[in-house]
Amino acid sequence: MSASYTIIGSLVVLVIVMYMVYENIDSHRSPYLEIDSKTARAQRFGLIIDVRTLKEREELGYYPNSIPISLDRIEKEIPVPPTTSILVYSNGDYRAKRAAERLFNMGYHHVRYLSSTYLSLLPGSA
Repeated sequence: MSASYTIIGSLVVLVIVMYMVYENIDSHRSPYLEIDSKTARAQRFGLIIDVRTLKEREELGYYPNSIPISLDRIEKEIPVPPTTSILVYSNGDYRAKRAAERLFNMGYHHVRYLSSTYLSLLPGSA
């Protein structure tokens, strides 16, 4: 009888430990911050950040009223409080995602990023 209680107790402890490990791992995952362009067009954002270089903005254009903040300066130059809804874009590369993740980790939980270019936000785009 005592051996079965020991086995059951050990299994309970193992399940608890496994759950705690899972919760710890799960809490460190990045949230899903991507937004599709159709949803983004339907939303209002307090700030739209372009994380491309100034040269890219000059040569390729930019979304109206967006502000340029490079990925390496995002933590230092964010000009709004954490409650502001923010949209981040780049040229459809990793920079927008990284910037959004950094902002989220700084407490900006209303941040989203486009995996496409700003052109997908313009009227008439699919």
